[in-house]
Amino acid sequence: MPCRNARLLLRRAFLPQTAACAPSLAARTSPRSLRRSPAEASLSPRLLQQFLSFALIGLLGTAAHFLVLFVLVSQLDFGPLPASSVGAVTGALVNYGLNYRLTFRSRKKHHDALPKFMLVATAGWLLNGLLMAILLSRLDIHYLLVQVIVTSLVLVWNFLANRFWTFRARAG
Repeated sequence: MPCRNARLLLRRAFLPQTAACAPSLAARTSPRSLRRSPAEASLSPRLLQQFLSFALIGLLGTAAHFLVLFVLVSQLDFGPLPASSVGAVTGALVNYGLNYRLTFRSRKKHHDALPKFMLVATAGWLLNGLLMAILLSRLDIHYLLVQVIVTSLVLVWNFLANRFWTFRARAG
């Protein structure tokens, strides 16, 4: 039965799929928790836990990228550009595998989830370039600070897109 209450629709976006609008949830949930504002719901412990897991896995993916880059350049005489490209793909695959298993505990088929994940990563890469270009042209601050700001925004984009699209649990 679809949700008819706008508040429940907002909560549905920030709670696990199985909990949204389920009668068993209402029976087990106190009236106080049902009155949470959308802002409170958006900071649900599960959402925060997933975000932190996503961010930490991103660090592992970055470490894999740099490790592959270093080994290919220093040990196998690759040029830095192709080595970085191979490292980026390696890092993305590390991110995908760990987020699939640990962060989102997905049951989707890889042929459904992996292309979506890579599309989100590509969109994040394009968003990074666009935001860097815009902010560097408009702000008089060091490029590394701009990159920190942009990386934070792209991290949020990647997390939300992957949570609500790539790894979204099927309804029903």
